[in-house]
Amino acid sequence: MRIIWLAFWIRTQLVMCGIDKPSIKIHVSNSFIKEGETMHLDCTTRSNPKATSISWCKDNKKLRLTTSKSSLRLTMSKVSRYDSGKYRCSAQNEIGNTSSEISIVISYPPVVNVCILKLYEDSTFREIQCIPLGEPDSYNYFPWEHRSRFNEHIRYLGATDDGKLQIPVVNVSNRYQNSGFYICNVSNGIPDNHGNVFQQGRTYVEFADKPSIKIHVSNSFIKEGETMHLDCTTRSNPKATSISWYQDNKKLRLTTSKSSLRLTMSKVSRYDSGKYRCSAQNEIGNTSSEISIVISYPPVVNVCILKLYEDSTFREIQCIPLGEPDSYNYFPWEHRSRFNEHIRYLGATDNGKLQIPVVNVSNRYQNSGFYICNVSNGIPDNHGNVFQQGRTYVEFAGPPVFAANTKRFQKVTTESSIKLTVNVYSSSKITCHDITEVDGTPLPKEIGVTTRPVLIKETFHDTNVTLNGTEIVFVLNGLNAVEFHSFNITMCNNYGRSSFVINSKHLAKPSEEKALSSQRIIIIVLLIIVLVLVTGIGVYVRYTKRRHRKKMITAISIQTAERTVDETPHYAEIIEEDMILTLPQEPEILVAENSNTTGLSEEHSSSSSNTDNNASEDLNDGYEKPYSTLVSNNGHEVEHDYHKTKQNWIYENSTTCNHAIFDGFPLD
Repeated sequence: MRIIWLAFWIRTQLVMCGIDKPSIKIHVSNSFIKEGETMHLDCTTRSNPKATSISWCKDNKKLRLTTSKSSLRLTMSKVSRYDSGKYRCSAQNEIGNTSSEISIVISYPPVVNVCILKLYEDSTFREIQCIPLGEPDSYNYFPWEHRSRFNEHIRYLGATDDGKLQIPVVNVSNRYQNSGFYICNVSNGIPDNHGNVFQQGRTYVEFADKPSIKIHVSNSFIKEGETMHLDCTTRSNPKATSISWYQDNKKLRLTTSKSSLRLTMSKVSRYDSGKYRCSAQNEIGNTSSEISIVISYPPVVNVCILKLYEDSTFREIQCIPLGEPDSYNYFPWEHRSRFNEHIRYLGATDNGKLQIPVVNVSNRYQNSGFYICNVSNGIPDNHGNVFQQGRTYVEFAGPPVFAANTKRFQKVTTESSIKLTVNVYSSSKITCHDITEVDGTPLPKEIGVTTRPVLIKETFHDTNVTLNGTEIVFVLNGLNAVEFHSFNITMCNNYGRSSFVINSKHLAKPSEEKALSSQRIIIIVLLIIVLVLVTGIGVYVRYTKRRHRKKMITAISIQTAERTVDETPHYAEIIEEDMILTLPQEPEILVAENSNTTGLSEEHSSSSSNTDNNASEDLNDGYEKPYSTLVSNNGHEVEHDYHKTKQNWIYENSTTCNHAIFDGFPLD
């Protein structure tokens, strides 16, 4: 406030001392300036101290400037109507700046236009008007002049105060007499460059028939890709000078030599729909007629999301087709994965809306994917497909999900480190990955973590689909991998976190596993060989026993038969083949006394001993060493004992004869 009062006091003191900013006075050389004349504008200033600069401006455009004088003249030669406007003179000294403004009006003769106001359908009457534009805008109208097409004077018609003329009505047979140029004469007192005070405007009026138009379309129902013909036929007197086809004010075709014009459009598209106008013109005027063309085409289908709940568990989407005609049939929706794998079909609705079924929070990712709408309006596309599709991708957000191929029990092959691998898929970027032991055992500070994108196979709505996932590998060094460990792995994203428990199990090294495998193979092979040998020996022994049994039965049968016929004892000969049998250390000696020799022979009994064997060997009686077989049946086992024997043939009721002679040989 004090500053304002100080400025006001200084200003008052300067005025009292005769010190002030410049005062301006403007002078115009002529108060009435006509087009083509020269105009002078003088700007004079008075000030103490003296003005330092003076300038002329028009419409903020600087025209002239001086810095050494107290006045400035602006001279403009041959001014025109466009020089009219406001001119401003500005002066400045050490005290301040002052400006003054003046409006300049340049007088000029009128420019005259003639327009037709009314045209009756029978073309027998016109009302035309003379429209001048000049300065000053006060006009005097003079009689109209009627001239022929070849500029021949026909007549004068009365003048009016407003410049309007009603052309007199004549008989239809004489209407052509009113044709010609109608010239308006008007003045505002300002002559033109040639000194003419009267200015003229003219228009040509033709009393005749203007063209009439008829439009024909080749086909009332036009589909996209077909060819369309539009025919425009005219009738007029005089003959039409031009016929044109327009679409949305854009000229398509023009002819000047015929009374009809055909517009042919091949392979029309949906963008060719619209209004088509045929215009025909002759010397009298212009006539136009319009027709609307609708091109039928299959719908372009868009899918938009209508509702989205905060918990991201529900969507309502809608199929929005745009085609011609706009009557649509909706078919079942299809749900596909990000990799375009089919998941399921969902029911169709009359309005094209789909409410995606609600699933558990843990399965919300299963609803993610492309939702494809199938719709038809009966018009096939260029490939013959009647059903058109629109799709949108719906993402159901949630915390990370551990893939099904992540193993809860993972094998560890080293003793000093543990390597764990998990696969997860997430709707947003993984923001954290933590690992702890379930029992709270502290983990080493240095834990190696590597991540890489992978493709994961999961089952969504009973269908195997491919997902974009992340493989995360934890390497824990410094732990005793031989011991059992249980780890809790936690993954985070923008929507929450998930945990998964993994147990580690130590396995031997591959080299050790290979060694153990080789040993096992060797042991198995040896067992197989032993089993085969034992089986073979058993089969061979059994076969041999059966063979010897058959031979013994045969030999005994033959011996018994001979003994019965001849009643003479003899040795049962047994042929021993292919095998040496071990004799028992204490052979059993069988002695038959006072018994029937025949009976003994029938029972196949004999006595033998080592002494007898030696004695028999000393005998030089020409007999071979006989063998006797003792067979005993114990349960299911059959035992065969083979002994070298000497048979003593003793007759029943006989006594021992010492020193007996047998066939001339003494018996000791």
